Amino acid sequence: VWLLDRTPPRLRVLAPDLSLLDTLPLPATATPGQVVVASWGVAVSNGAELLVQPFGGVWQSVALPAAATAIAADPEQAIVVALLPGPKLAVLNRTVLSVHDLPELTNPVFLLVLGADSVLAGEPVGAPGAAVETRFVQFTLDPVDGPTAVASFGVRSFDGRALWLDCGTVYASTATGARALYARELAVETAGAVESFALDSTIFACAWHRVFVDACLPVGTAITLEAKTTDDLPPLPILRPP
Repeated sequence: VWLLDRTPPRLRVLAPDLSLLDTLPLPATATPGQVVVASWGVAVSNGAELLVQPFGGVWQSVALPAAATAIAADPEQAIVVALLPGPKLAVLNRTVLSVHDLPELTNPVFLLVLGADSVLAGEPVGAPGAAVETRFVQFTLDPVDGPTAVASFGVRSFDGRALWLDCGTVYASTATGARALYARELAVETAGAVESFALDSTIFACAWHRVFVDACLPVGTAITLEAKTTDDLPPLPILRPP
């Protein structure tokens, strides 16, 4: 168990029986906010920077564009992530920091690492513990393109105190105990094709010159349009249905 002590700024490391294992002093000028542990070291939010110490190493400073709203890591994963105003997501992979826009959400404050390239972010609705749904969005992380929303989850009466991953299921704390997040949307197809019926202008050698596509495209999706023309339709017996 890693505990953050703000006065004086330091970390306390406890054994499973809660006996004190170690004390790690932070820089004397630090005003730490949160502490998380990755597979390679520990990170502490300190205003517009992350204080990072690889296991057995010394404290290093990683500058952020703004003060972090929340940070998250997992002892089995290498990444450390931070929510920034905007909203934006900062991803620290040991020594490499990248900052990306975070789609789908407006003011997220909850953050959880799900895997090597997957995080969960959520934003509060109403007062903590209110009987309303808190929405969470799962993102996959690409080193170049940044986060892409892949799924949406919800939970009611979340009090904001704890969010954790247990055997592949994410739980949130409520006044009546732990509650598992549920999927807000059914799984969707990630690729597909639609072939329309033939459009007949009834004009021989008609010059088709324009196509309008009216569609709502989620972030990270695309449409490819293919067309062919002919002055004669295929014989009816070999026509494909729409």
